Amino acid sequence: MPHLRPTLAVFSLLATPAMAEVPLVVTDIAPVHSLVSMVMQGVGQPDLLIPAGSSPHDFSLRPSDAARLQDADLIVWIGEDLTPWLARPLSIVAEDAVNMPLIELPVTLLREGGHDHDTLDAAAHPDDDHDDHDDHDDHDEEIHGSHDPHVWLDPVNAIAWLPEIASALTKQDPQNGPLYSANAANAADMLDQLLDELAQGDLARPFIVSHDAFGYFEDRFDAHALGSIAGANASAPGPARVAALRDAARAADVRCVLVEPQFNSGLAEAVVPQGVTIRQIDAMGSDLPLGTTLYPDMIRSIAAAISGCADE
Repeated sequence: MPHLRPTLAVFSLLATPAMAEVPLVVTDIAPVHSLVSMVMQGVGQPDLLIPAGSSPHDFSLRPSDAARLQDADLIVWIGEDLTPWLARPLSIVAEDAVNMPLIELPVTLLREGGHDHDTLDAAAHPDDDHDDHDDHDDHDEEIHGSHDPHVWLDPVNAIAWLPEIASALTKQDPQNGPLYSANAANAADMLDQLLDELAQGDLARPFIVSHDAFGYFEDRFDAHALGSIAGANASAPGPARVAALRDAARAADVRCVLVEPQFNSGLAEAVVPQGVTIRQIDAMGSDLPLGTTLYPDMIRSIAAAISGCADE
């Protein structure tokens, strides 16, 4: 799988950061916090809005969170597709901050959302006339939420974002611009090596996930999730979906269900056929230390969880 990016100049990380006021940066989720930490290494630390272990789909802002947004110079977040509840607070309390929704950057590779695993959906809704929906494809792409919001799970996106983050920081802190750029280049090289490392693995055995979050990872590394218990927005499955999921799991001899920490494992046990093992997978790095190592360690842990299904 090719993963191309422009060659970036390599700067020495031994340089002492210039004496300047470091921008106050707020990030939404731990993986984004990790990427920004890579770029800011040796200069400062970003702040994390949504604590590790909390779901971004239904998080509620506290007054202290609003105060952090109000003080921010730069806000780096996935975007309204992942956290639509955050858009209004940003427009009210953080109107003076630079707003950087990563999903809206031209460099971001996107995949369609809301079409959770076509085979499973077709079985759950056999009477649907899919041709009736074809005319709406162009219109849907203009609406927030039409794309899968879990864009950080493709490391190629992370690589593309690093120089964009460095550029945004440099505009606010020109004196430390060379260090931001050097950090971004070195982090991109490290993630390139991670891509090469994981491309050697075999993740082809079908599995089931708790919710439809891993499409970007599946596409990048040729993994194959047969279906998800919940949809992309973590909505609970209906009876038709549960029946289709069980039938598909038996037909494909699925041995493993991968459940996120925020998901009700009891629901997974009730839905999947007997004899299917339930293992943990984490799209947020909830159990990992915050900082520069969280993102690559999270990607490796996802690969390990999927690979482990092959041993069941």
